[in-house]
Amino acid sequence: MPTIAYDARRVALYSPQDNATIFDDRAEYKVSALAAEFARLAYVHAEDAQPQLDRLRQALSKVRFGEPKLFDERDTGTQGFGALREADGLAIVSFRGTEPAELTDIAVDLVASLTPWNETAGRVHDGFAAATRSILPAVMQWLDETKNARKRLVLTGHSLGAAIATLAASVCRPDELITFGSPRVGNADFAATLAETAITRFVDCCDLVTELPPELGGYIHAGPMTFIDADGTLHAARCARAVVRAGRPRGGAHRLSSPVCVEEGHRHDQGSRRPCADKLHPEPHSLISRRAPQRVRTSARARSLRLRYRPAHTST
Repeated sequence: MPTIAYDARRVALYSPQDNATIFDDRAEYKVSALAAEFARLAYVHAEDAQPQLDRLRQALSKVRFGEPKLFDERDTGTQGFGALREADGLAIVSFRGTEPAELTDIAVDLVASLTPWNETAGRVHDGFAAATRSILPAVMQWLDETKNARKRLVLTGHSLGAAIATLAASVCRPDELITFGSPRVGNADFAATLAETAITRFVDCCDLVTELPPELGGYIHAGPMTFIDADGTLHAARCARAVVRAGRPRGGAHRLSSPVCVEEGHRHDQGSRRPCADKLHPEPHSLISRRAPQRVRTSARARSLRLRYRPAHTST
């Protein structure tokens, strides 16, 4: 497998799609690894230009997925794609996260009031709801078209894409929901609608977007957290909250790029990232700048943000 070097450039934060795919046609990948790379590939602007569509096709072909179905709602700036692997019937739908240069994405992030989610139950982030509702009919149509060949459905996404995937999961009822750097999406009544859904929610220590919107507004996360600390060690949901607080440095970046090999109790090399096919290996915000751990009062930080994201430093 190729080695993926640490990339601390700003372009890696704002344009995660620029890196080549980590998929290797000689390797086999667990679903969590597929989801991590699918979440990054959602940033490829396949809807805008043939070369970008060819890039996406080539990446998917390396893991034997067929032609991607593109979802593109320009009014809300919501994009994603679905792909089916006929060999085993695995279908993955991935949603794109916030792009700092896209004003529609920023507008979606900032509309943080709770609104009824009549598709199932509870109240959810108004901006996320609007984005999801705009793209959901096309997703549902594709799922209906592929239902006979599909044996397993996974929804995934990074940041805003993770929020959309979470809302869509309450309607599509996937076999698994795998998210990276998801903000809080709705209240307890909404989260309860996903109680029977297998959820893997990856959170990087440096990422404050996962603390937004603040809980004080009634928001909670859906599903248990899988936490990646400042050393790159993966902690299951049973880890103490003190471990999370101690491992979360002040400030932080919110990135998604190529996955790296991590598993619970495993520490990867900070100098180079070597993906492996036989272990869980997501890097939810890609190549995060690992700073010395410092304790941070999340609630004070959240209040200072006034329910708003800061696209100059983090992207959802």
